[in-house]
Amino acid sequence: MLENFYKGFFSSPLQILGLAALVVFFFAGLVLYTVVRNRREKKRRLRRTEEIFQERVKRHDLTLSEIEALHILARYLRSSDQKYLLLTNQGLFDSCVEKALPDRAISQDQISTIRVKLGFAGKAPASHPISSAELPPGDSVLLLQEGFPALRGRIEEQQPSAFLVHMEQGSRVLPSGSKVEVLYQNASGMYTFVTRVHGTQGQIIQLSHSEEVKRYQRRRYYRRNITLPVLVRTAGSEEKPLKSQFHDIGGGGASLENPQKRFKPGADVELMFHPQARSTLNVVGSVVRTSKAGNVMHVTFEKMKEATRDRIYRVILSGK
Repeated sequence: MLENFYKGFFSSPLQILGLAALVVFFFAGLVLYTVVRNRREKKRRLRRTEEIFQERVKRHDLTLSEIEALHILARYLRSSDQKYLLLTNQGLFDSCVEKALPDRAISQDQISTIRVKLGFAGKAPASHPISSAELPPGDSVLLLQEGFPALRGRIEEQQPSAFLVHMEQGSRVLPSGSKVEVLYQNASGMYTFVTRVHGTQGQIIQLSHSEEVKRYQRRRYYRRNITLPVLVRTAGSEEKPLKSQFHDIGGGGASLENPQKRFKPGADVELMFHPQARSTLNVVGSVVRTSKAGNVMHVTFEKMKEATRDRIYRVILSGK
């Protein structure tokens, strides 16, 4: 019965073969049409992306070498039609820079210059900054040179080839070309990078940019001489705190006046001071030794939370 049904439609195997070929050609044509349409759409998208890219390049007055640098960064994108986003999306720009720099595909100077021209300068992310150009004007920094006391200043301005730091009154002059380590802190921690002095004018120092900002790993060993009132008492007690004053303080300890020569080596003490007007900072430490006939005690901080250590470094950076 089924055989008679099929015979009603096809009179020969040749007809069946012809129909099969027709079906194959239909689907092949459909696939070809889809491929051609997708290629045309991709070309249209890329053409539009290039138009937007060129329009924004002109808006930011980028040079030919800077445009070429952006083309190099675009190689690290997931999709080439995202290239124009490099000029507007700082996170995407940073991501490509982090991949390109280890490959030595582009120079640090080019990256920093482009950052400033694109308006990414002075806009440090809440997390790890990766460039000196991201440090916001007004933020504090410490400048370190081996064999010399630390110098404190504030970011004054971000420029394409360098950033300016306004040094505190009375700071020693740093020679042009000399190498400087910069310490910077934001909400996520303390960071460091090495730079060189371009020049100085009065209290303004010009420093070259760096794209190698790293988390500071020697925090507990760094101290700063600072004059700051502090209250001190035996740790865990309810006794009335005694007035004192810091001589220096760092992430791992402090030196301060020993009120009434009250505290001896081995004593556990609680220090209370005000790095911010909103709250008191309480730190517990141990007296490791005294000096100047017992008038100064040297305290080490043990088992300190990193958040507390961060607040101490804010004191060091701000000088207050």
